[in-house]
Amino acid sequence: MLGAVLILIPVSVVVLIVLLAALSARLGAVLRRPPHYRWFFVAAGCIAAGAAFWIVFGGPYHRLVGVWAIFPIGLIAVGLLIGLLAAWSYWSWLLYE
Repeated sequence: MLGAVLILIPVSVVVLIVLLAALSARLGAVLRRPPHYRWFFVAAGCIAAGAAFWIVFGGPYHRLVGVWAIFPIGLIAVGLLIGLLAAWSYWSWLLYE
């Protein structure tokens, strides 16, 4: 039961990032900005890949050792950083209003 709930966390983050990509694409089209919204899809892919790697190879038994133990967490962190930078490029104007 707990495993099913923990799987929903990265899935919900990926859905949120894809939603931000759709909103940013519309905003970029109106403002005639370069298509930086594509980085949201890269971020969603990194997060999904990191979560899948963790579920398949890590899971509850922690079969990952050494550098491979931090690989899925690092992949998720890189995805979150890319998503944050892409969101900042489109939505930072809200902080100044």
